[in-house]
Amino acid sequence: MSDDPSNKTTIIADNYKDPLIGKTIGNYKILGLLGAGGFGSVYEANDTKIGRRVALKFLTRNTDEVHEELFQREAQALGALSKHSNILQIYTWDEFEGKNFFVLEFMSHSAADLIQEHPDGLPVEMAARIVAECADALQFAHDAEILHRDIKAQNILMEDGNSAAKIADFGLARICGPSNNTIEGAAFGSPAYMAPEQAKGQQLTHLCDIYSLGVTLYELLCGKPAVSGSSVLDILEKVKNNDRIPLRKQKPGLPKSLYAIVDKATDVDPRMRYQSAAEMAADLRNLDSVPVVASKKSGGWLGAFVAAATVLMVVGGIGYAMISSGGDSAPVLSEPVEEPVAEQEPLEEAEPETTVADVPTPAPPESPPVIADTQPEPEPTLTEQAKEAAKEEGERILREEAEKTIEQGKELVRDTISDILTGGDSGGSSGGGGKGNPGKGRGNGKKKKD
Repeated sequence: MSDDPSNKTTIIADNYKDPLIGKTIGNYKILGLLGAGGFGSVYEANDTKIGRRVALKFLTRNTDEVHEELFQREAQALGALSKHSNILQIYTWDEFEGKNFFVLEFMSHSAADLIQEHPDGLPVEMAARIVAECADALQFAHDAEILHRDIKAQNILMEDGNSAAKIADFGLARICGPSNNTIEGAAFGSPAYMAPEQAKGQQLTHLCDIYSLGVTLYELLCGKPAVSGSSVLDILEKVKNNDRIPLRKQKPGLPKSLYAIVDKATDVDPRMRYQSAAEMAADLRNLDSVPVVASKKSGGWLGAFVAAATVLMVVGGIGYAMISSGGDSAPVLSEPVEEPVAEQEPLEEAEPETTVADVPTPAPPESPPVIADTQPEPEPTLTEQAKEAAKEEGERILREEAEKTIEQGKELVRDTISDILTGGDSGGSSGGGGKGNPGKGRGNGKKKKD
């Protein structure tokens, strides 16, 4: 039994004994259960008339009107979109013992299977190709005013890692347009893959699908979900607050362009995301042309190093000024300019104004009374003492803040240099490591979590 809280819409029971297995319905002989979701069960079957494998999707027992409408909506969405080569094909709609079912194209693997085969992340080329093909499919759906609302690795099907990827499971699809076909209160996605506005229950747009596809790309590249937690509520809170480890820290060494694509697709602000799935697909197919902030602004590693050094000098100068200055006084940084003037003063006093020995030296001007210098200074008042104490405390705080600022500047330089040295286009790791549990997430929803 799977207990992944990110996909609580699905309940899976291994070795589930189903009375339909072994039966022949029309010309379809049911071979086994591929997966059981929140309101649908998918079976592997053999079309005895033309000799091909197919998938049959039935409504689960004891469903209500809402689930019946969702089931019918999935068939309608697939019927409208199945002409696209990257969307799972629907063959027909039929009925058995009072229950509706539809017949689907059979696919033996899912992207979730590939993650199990590559636990450290798929090869860069494979992950980029799969997600680019899915972006093509989403663009086609969005042009038809259909939102998927449940994009994740389990809903991306294929024959193997080298075959075309196909988006499946439009059970939560929203058909927009004049009818604004939506169901109030219905389940609407898997928590770990939701966009923040989706998790908050706000108005959904095609940008939610783009976010979910970006999160899926994150998972394909590093083998780990972008967000995980101990409960559905925990995951939803993390999604709302964008609480996740950046991909560049989760999986260092990938091309910087991939970090930029994931960051843009999963931006918390929908206005900052890709505004179309086609735009995202284009970047995935042209990684070398994706704008990367560091190279764009600094012109390569040398520029990045110079920029980092400049930041350190600026931060260090500000910090030094803050440490050296006190209260209302000017920063000590200006004092070296005044030092040469101070050294010249004795020379001016040594210049002789008269050199004739027999001329009497004029008397010097009267000095201020000595009494003024010898009088004891008055005791500072309580107010003055308080001001002095406040001034000292202010200087202490300034010193601490300056030291902290300098350390932050050093850390920025270290991170920048680290990115320069380790951020080359080395590609992803194929991971190896076998298939793990070969049944999880396979084929047309096999043990997938809707």
